[in-house]
Amino acid sequence: MMRSTSQCLVVALTVLPFLALGVASTLADANRQEVRIAIKARAFQPAEVTVQAGHEVVLRFENHDVEIHAFVPEKLLEGVPVEVGGSGAPQFGDRGLIRLLIGGGGRAEVRFIPRIPGEYRYQCDLPGHQMVGHIRVE
Repeated sequence: MMRSTSQCLVVALTVLPFLALGVASTLADANRQEVRIAIKARAFQPAEVTVQAGHEVVLRFENHDVEIHAFVPEKLLEGVPVEVGGSGAPQFGDRGLIRLLIGGGGRAEVRFIPRIPGEYRYQCDLPGHQMVGHIRVE
């Protein structure tokens, strides 16, 4: 009898941490907001998105054009830790991500946690492109 109780205790202590990790991962996924932004015909689509302050955001860019485009955030990512993935070419400066170049047919993602509510502009700064989008943080 004592042996089966000990075995149950060992199994419980072994399994419970993994269950807790699964719950924590599910909660983190529930708080993550994924936003898909298509780049097509020299425009960001959608041009305006809304995200929640304090929650992880993943911006997923897909460039449907054959030419290179850029994601240049104005103030949104200053001093904010950022992870960049995909085929984009990021440029960082003293205040964080300055620019992300995305080649024709390329995909890139930017992960961050926005801190300050407000309306933030971003653009493609390549000559003649004149592409603008907005991210609203609530």
